[in-house]
Amino acid sequence: MTTSIQKVPSQKRNWLDNIENVGNKIPDITMLFFCATLFCIALSMVLSWFTFDYIHPLTKEPIQVINLLTPNELMSLFTSMTKNFINFPPLGIVIVATLGIGIAEAIGLHINSVKEVVIYCSSFNCYAFCYFYWYFIACCF
Repeated sequence: MTTSIQKVPSQKRNWLDNIENVGNKIPDITMLFFCATLFCIALSMVLSWFTFDYIHPLTKEPIQVINLLTPNELMSLFTSMTKNFINFPPLGIVIVATLGIGIAEAIGLHINSVKEVVIYCSSFNCYAFCYFYWYFIACCF
């Protein structure tokens, strides 16, 4: 007896499959952060060519966009980058959490631990473990 596997036509795919496919095409978070940084630097260059009529409410001076591609600004950007990261606490937490979760996901820690718990636990204990497991991951990172 042979069994054949029928392919589901692409029109009948679930909307979650579409979301998964779009998510798989998104680059790594580090590359997204790097590209956003380059975009902000390029945008500062373009916007520095224009003048704006906005006045700073405290100093009463016109607001100007600083070109980050000038030699002085590039040197300031790279020399103060670490200080900026250290002085903005949420960024450090996000970077450490992203690295930790990325490494754990890459080595299969999350999926394998959840699979083992689902196999060996009753349904109630499984729900409780999954809740506390993800709570623990969120608190530690």
